[in-house]
Amino acid sequence: MPSNRSVSEAPITQFVNCRILKDHRLQREDLWVREGKILNPEKLFFDEEGFADTQVDCQDRIIAPGFIDVQINGVHLEGPFISLEKKGAHPEQYLRSFQNGGTRDLLDTYGHLDNVGIVTLAPELPNSREVIRELVQRGITVSLGLVLVTDAITAMGLPPGRHTLGQQVIEIDGLNAYVAEIRYCSLAPFCRRSSILFLLFSPPQGTKTLSGSIATMDMCVRHFRQASGCTVESALEAASLHPAQLLGLSHQKGTLDYGTDADFVLLDDALNVRSTYIAGEQVWEK
Repeated sequence: MPSNRSVSEAPITQFVNCRILKDHRLQREDLWVREGKILNPEKLFFDEEGFADTQVDCQDRIIAPGFIDVQINGVHLEGPFISLEKKGAHPEQYLRSFQNGGTRDLLDTYGHLDNVGIVTLAPELPNSREVIRELVQRGITVSLGLVLVTDAITAMGLPPGRHTLGQQVIEIDGLNAYVAEIRYCSLAPFCRRSSILFLLFSPPQGTKTLSGSIATMDMCVRHFRQASGCTVESALEAASLHPAQLLGLSHQKGTLDYGTDADFVLLDDALNVRSTYIAGEQVWEK
């Protein structure tokens, strides 16, 4: 049999004393990395008679796929084709409509759509249907204004108070409706594909403005788990696997499957990130 050096001269790193997130559950096994990719240890042992050049003691921490912020990793275009009533932190003078027919307005604003992964727009804008169809044909994910969808619930004639609609608890207050409680469904196909991007929170008292935050990804993971009651595995996948699926990158990122990119984080049991690895190399440590 060939030695491991006959396959590649690159060093092999073995991460030991860890629990890795694989196949939707935490498993106590080692993680092997070479040339920025996750290795199959069985092939390494039996086909290559390979061994580790370096061992890293993870101190019983969790290894999860690297967190993916879809607004950064996916070239997310948010605005200016959004609702005037739910503009969040977007300056009102920069909002636009599809007055020139739809797709032409989109290209006039953005110039081109190369490398774009997601476009957020308000579906109630005139000519938005043509735009949505064009974006889908280009393989671009369309993110709709979910807050307006919940506001439309009041048109159903539901009385004020809390109402359970599927897996969401909606609270109606006068003419407004918002998500009052986050629930996590482990069985429904849509919920399995949920990612932290889709979490909705009600605005602060006295304002209807929604905007982003400076929360870190691991903070979002901890909050998601606490608010939804989901498992550790589901919370971690909401920040890794599902965003990767949304962006069409799950064949190389968002998992620790063999052959995927060795981008991962080490976390303690409280789900605080302790170190970050890109292509198998440590780039940050707390």
